[in-house]
Amino acid sequence: DALEAARVDMITEAVVDLSNGFTKIKYNPALSDEEKAAAFAKYAAETLPGWIKNVEARIKGDGPFFAGDKISVADISVFSLFDLLKDSGADLLTAESAPRLSKL
Repeated sequence: DALEAARVDMITEAVVDLSNGFTKIKYNPALSDEEKAAAFAKYAAETLPGWIKNVEARIKGDGPFFAGDKISVADISVFSLFDLLKDSGADLLTAESAPRLSKL
């Protein structure tokens, strides 16, 4: 339905916004490796927890998926983003920090 489509669009756009911030740090040629690590640690500490909380609140019903009981491109986008962040050293998706998102 139209509401589910809007929800999926909202989540995928939120993923794009967050990944753009991460990309600006990771691929910034003006930053040394140490500066990138410090900038990413700050980004992970200051930006990601609020983003996780806000996105998790958008899961429909009892979840675990954004569109309810069926997987959507929003779920795949969020999973892919957290996989990328985990590979970069920010393993923030835990049952404690995000009980619903951690089920993805």
